[in-house]
Amino acid sequence: MTLALFIWIIAHLIIHESGHVLMTLVTGNKLTGFGVSWKGFYMKHSRGSALENVAVSLAGPAANLITYIVLLACHNESAWLALWMCVFNLLPLPNSDLLHALVYWRQRTQEVKGGVTC
Repeated sequence: MTLALFIWIIAHLIIHESGHVLMTLVTGNKLTGFGVSWKGFYMKHSRGSALENVAVSLAGPAANLITYIVLLACHNESAWLALWMCVFNLLPLPNSDLLHALVYWRQRTQEVKGGVTC
């Protein structure tokens, strides 16, 4: 792996996590921590409504998708990394952003139905 590729990977990880952080702040929730574990980068936030939590979960992949579009328009060679991070985080894998969003969406549907478990 070249140094340039390593730097682009770190940059895309930071962009991804920044998407989560920005949406956390936009929804009025509080950032309670962030760091790196064996699973990768992570952030913790106070829990808002189920819909706010869905938005926070999907904000990381959305940041990667926006980055991909911008880099593609600029003919940047690292655009594929942004797209890869977006798609990878939307796969139904353990602890993926998609699975977190689906859990929160299910909570939302239960809230809408008056707390009845479906």
